[in-house]
Amino acid sequence: MAAVVRIPVLDIPPLDHDEAMGLAEVEISRLLALVDDLHADEWQRPTDCTGWTVRDMLGHLLGMMKLQADPEERGRQIKTAAELA
Repeated sequence: MAAVVRIPVLDIPPLDHDEAMGLAEVEISRLLALVDDLHADEWQRPTDCTGWTVRDMLGHLLGMMKLQADPEERGRQIKTAAELA
């Protein structure tokens, strides 16, 4: 068995923009492939988040993606959240 190499968090260099965008593209592609394979009955299955279905979780992920991609949407969501708090 290989030895575990421990690296202090502060020694890990931050991702640059291009690397982060490349990783995001891979992860979004994986998510879309998974979603494309869901059967109709799987959308209502529970998740590890109590009270959340697969559909709820994917809706949440989409909302977060929109928040990150669109400054106006981010402002709208932050304002709405503040009003509800």
